[in-house]
Amino acid sequence: YEPRHQHGLRCLGIPNTKAFLEITRIEDARSLQAELAQRSKHEKRAVEGNKGASAAAMDDDEEVEDAMGNVYTKKVYNDLLRQGLL
Repeated sequence: YEPRHQHGLRCLGIPNTKAFLEITRIEDARSLQAELAQRSKHEKRAVEGNKGASAAAMDDDEEVEDAMGNVYTKKVYNDLLRQGLL
């Protein structure tokens, strides 16, 4: 039964993953494939939307040292510079 199932999925252009293990009807396989593709699109958009946030987080993690040897995060250092405290 398994080789026949794999062949049927290949003919439909569907990857043979665990999600399709108990799927026996063509309509069910196609609707599950469409649902998984839609989820994948949403996940990719969420990841792309967070790229800017991760760049800002990296900016906070960067450390800067002042003339006296004190170490600050880049954000704090820039804030102190703007206030004229350094």
